[in-house]
Amino acid sequence: MPVPQATPASGAVCGPRPSARATARSSAVSTSQRRVGRAPQIGTAPDARCAAAEPTPNRGSSGPPATAISSVVPVPCRSAQNAELEPLTLLSALAPMTERIGLVATASTTYNEPFHIARKWASLDQISGGRAGWNVVTSWSDAEARNFNRDAHLGYDERYERAAEFVEVVTGLWDSWEADAFPHDKQSGIFFN
Repeated sequence: MPVPQATPASGAVCGPRPSARATARSSAVSTSQRRVGRAPQIGTAPDARCAAAEPTPNRGSSGPPATAISSVVPVPCRSAQNAELEPLTLLSALAPMTERIGLVATASTTYNEPFHIARKWASLDQISGGRAGWNVVTSWSDAEARNFNRDAHLGYDERYERAAEFVEVVTGLWDSWEADAFPHDKQSGIFFN
């Protein structure tokens, strides 16, 4: 029995155009569906090509249920829903497939710590052969503050003061290794000095 494949984070899968009757029947998405984040049914996407995938139990496994994908022929999906991938994972996957593009991701100085940013971007820089870039932001929305269990966002002056120190610490961490610190000499067995 084939293993069901997971769908994008938005829950949308693409298939053939539904009939006009199916579109009319499902075009009204209930408020409770929107509130709890359930994907809308067929016909709610702008061009009515995306259908919602419902979770199905993963038989024979004690793990979480998998989501089954319809066996229809996929077509391009043009939904207002957005499946957002974690950017550094995506850029790390793109790095070996590309040669001439910079790999830039955004990270907030308000909701991260300098050591973690320095380590993640140094890893991407190593993987990509020096093509990593960091778009430094301080964040702006109270919704993001609530994601980090804060009632309100930090004030403007506090955010920018923190950002200046944050960037100084990150670049200091990047500069803390000499260029020849990792000789990777297999014959002598010396990995780093």
